[in-house]
Amino acid sequence: GWDLMFSRLRRGGSLALVSGKTVLQPDDLVTAVGNSAELDKATAYLGQAASRHLEADRTELDFRRVYASSSRVVGRRLRDIDLPGRLAAWGP
Repeated sequence: GWDLMFSRLRRGGSLALVSGKTVLQPDDLVTAVGNSAELDKATAYLGQAASRHLEADRTELDFRRVYASSSRVVGRRLRDIDLPGRLAAWGP
């Protein structure tokens, strides 16, 4: 496996979040986050790098950079915080 995360999927005219149930189709565009070596391996396996940046398309999905400063979350694993249950967010 690769040490990276997939986050967004552009299929046709729709933008969505990637989940563990996502099945890639021809011409899908996905955003991957990881170090350069891992991204190079994933790109070689999946197809080719795209010049389009899905994170710049904020028409359907948005993002925020958040600093973890609450004692309720600092030092805890993301899976233990129950983001899907608390915020309707998907996580690994």
